[in-house]
Amino acid sequence: MFPVPLDPIAQEALTELAADRDVPDWVIESLGDGHSEAPRDLESLAESVGVSVAYDLTLPSGIPGLRVSGLVILRPHRDPARVMLVGGHEMSHEVLRCLDLGHTHGDVWALTMALVMPRAIVAQHVDPGALAAACCVPWWAARFRLQTQALWTMEENRRQLY
Repeated sequence: MFPVPLDPIAQEALTELAADRDVPDWVIESLGDGHSEAPRDLESLAESVGVSVAYDLTLPSGIPGLRVSGLVILRPHRDPARVMLVGGHEMSHEVLRCLDLGHTHGDVWALTMALVMPRAIVAQHVDPGALAAACCVPWWAARFRLQTQALWTMEENRRQLY
């Protein structure tokens, strides 16, 4: 892995992505692939997932976002990449809940990465900065996604052999 940035969202995501997960990578990636045609903005992604997005300045500063059945509520922030990631994370909670998949919070973060940076887009990039810009996500998230790309590619190749 790589050093965890000081950003509390990055720290939570990277810690939970390293923990045990219940949903297989191929399911996570398939779910992300289903939204790869959506434009890379939060509202279009939300529409493709089937949720609405609302912004609420009254959310406490320690709560960047939450979801209520079919609605993602986000605290506005000056960094659109952070808003995209938090919004994608809340959408991922909704997708896994609607599919009734038993899951961990690490699975939610894995689906977040797959939704906001689908494999078709990741495959076009080798530089974290370029991927971050293409998907409007934080640099650390793009770097993680590129580093794990080899892992899910190997897993997919192994599945095709057997």
